Amino acid sequence: MKGDPLNLSIEEEVKLDTEDDQTKWDMVTSEKAPGSRNTKEKKKKLSKIGHGQVPFTDNDAALGPVLFSRITQRATLSFAQLRRLHLGQGASDDANTAMRALLVAIGLHAHQLAFGYGFALRSGAALRPRRTVLTWLGADVDEEWAPGNANDTQALLESARSHAESAGLPLDGWGQVPTVLLPKDNLKKAVASTWPELAD
Repeated sequence: MKGDPLNLSIEEEVKLDTEDDQTKWDMVTSEKAPGSRNTKEKKKKLSKIGHGQVPFTDNDAALGPVLFSRITQRATLSFAQLRRLHLGQGASDDANTAMRALLVAIGLHAHQLAFGYGFALRSGAALRPRRTVLTWLGADVDEEWAPGNANDTQALLESARSHAESAGLPLDGWGQVPTVLLPKDNLKKAVASTWPELAD
């Protein structure tokens, strides 16, 4: 089975208000609400509306047991490709340079936030970083140095943003309140039904 990020089971059934809008659904329960009538509601499994575990096909079967003592992850920043990015006609060289520096700072900070900490895999294995280095691939010799932590990359990002602003880059939307997406009540109820009741 491919793990569902919300841990929902394909055996769970939902009732749909209408076939045309599959976002309006509720969990099927064995208890009927007081005063409810026996209407012919459409019922489907969670897997039919995009939730729940997804079974493997024959060509997508799981591999046999694999053991490893170390996993190495690499991310590459190409300055040759970065030089191909421009703000367009009329932009100064300083503005283009500031834009590229800001993109690099965003990438470094995002990478640190995503992979600078340990995380758990769906298989049950837990990974944690043992060593993180940045390597400058020079023409004659390579140089390594520590990238620091998320606070360091955050400071670098703020410095790059400030320089980009002074260079006249359009930063519309930067610093605005982020949009937060919240699950609907029916999805929260479905997720809660799969979690065990923990003792206080």
